[in-house]
Amino acid sequence: MTDALRADLGTLASTRVFFAHHSVGRNVLDGLAALAREASVPLTIVPGPGAGVAPGPAILEAPAGHNGNPESK
Repeated sequence: MTDALRADLGTLASTRVFFAHHSVGRNVLDGLAALAREASVPLTIVPGPGAGVAPGPAILEAPAGHNGNPESK
């Protein structure tokens, strides 16, 4: 793992992000979590309806839209 990637993960871990997705987004979050574990960077991912009220830095995720209907996403 490069120092630049480790630094980027550190930046992400100290930020609050809302990530709305449908299906492939879960794979993206799983990949980020795996990279963060490998880099020993504490990354908080909060799923579902409670995501909006989670305190502090985190990736807040929620489902959005429907497959086959890109305008809904």
